[in-house]
Amino acid sequence: MRDDRTRWPAAQHADQRARAFNGLNLEVWEPSRAFLITGPKPFLQLFSPLTWPEPAQPKAGRVALSLRRDRVLVLGDPGMATGVTADGRSLVSDMSGGFIFTRLEGAEALTVLQSGCALDPREPSASVLRLWHGFEAMIFREGEQAFAIGVEAPWFDGLWSRLVTEAELRLL
Repeated sequence: MRDDRTRWPAAQHADQRARAFNGLNLEVWEPSRAFLITGPKPFLQLFSPLTWPEPAQPKAGRVALSLRRDRVLVLGDPGMATGVTADGRSLVSDMSGGFIFTRLEGAEALTVLQSGCALDPREPSASVLRLWHGFEAMIFREGEQAFAIGVEAPWFDGLWSRLVTEAELRLL
């Protein structure tokens, strides 16, 4: 397959891994392990998947994100082998290296995230997936003024560029 990456300029700000603004800090975070688990809801509930807007509280060194009714992304070790489960009803796929996140901390973190989609901490959702400025992104809370947004790795440079641009427009 032909590599066309050199035909387009690099994404703005792609060489930066952290930025600080007035009221906002951005930092790139790449989970060491990531597993996509697909299966029936009772099985997925074993991972205590995170929904919006509850804050992430890692359990056994992992965070499970509720993506869809039948899908959870576990950041960290799920404690099981990849492949089809013994009952044949679920699938565990190693997606390590497939997702990159940015942590947003500070008083303006939610404001920057709200620039790209309807995001209300008083409105619960069964999923952390949102369409943020056109990116299918996972957005979850890490604390009172701390959030994370992540996408599949090939889309990360564009997401990072958009985050920095939104922060610059609002906070500089």
